[in-house]
Amino acid sequence: MRRNWPVLVLLALAGCGPGRHEELAREQTELNEGLAAEWAAVTDAASMQAAEPKLIDHYRRQVRLSREAKRLGKPADAVNEAMSTKYGRRLQAAVNKILQEQQRVHDQVPGGVEFLQRIEDSFKKPRDRPTAPAGTAPRSRP
Repeated sequence: MRRNWPVLVLLALAGCGPGRHEELAREQTELNEGLAAEWAAVTDAASMQAAEPKLIDHYRRQVRLSREAKRLGKPADAVNEAMSTKYGRRLQAAVNKILQEQQRVHDQVPGGVEFLQRIEDSFKKPRDRPTAPAGTAPRSRP
């Protein structure tokens, strides 16, 4: 997962109008706090299985919020500054916690490396996903 989220999130949120801008900043901050909590709950195979659909949903919501922020356009500098003041530290703390928990899952939870890859692959565009090696048929689902 990327380590530059706070910067990207704040830049994306900088593209909103004052009213919706505030809402998106709050939503993005709360979403990242939720992601941090979900990652912290991953301790074994059972918790990975339980967390996977929740994490995927959180990341998809995050993508939708970022797209909306880009569509809304850039606010005045004063609005951007107010958003950074109000949400910047909370957002940074949540992102740091997400990265810390992802590293823990990667290093300490059996199957964590594969789990992280599945989460990342779940929101890649189909053309960005790995394909089956040449000469092999793709697996069909029952």
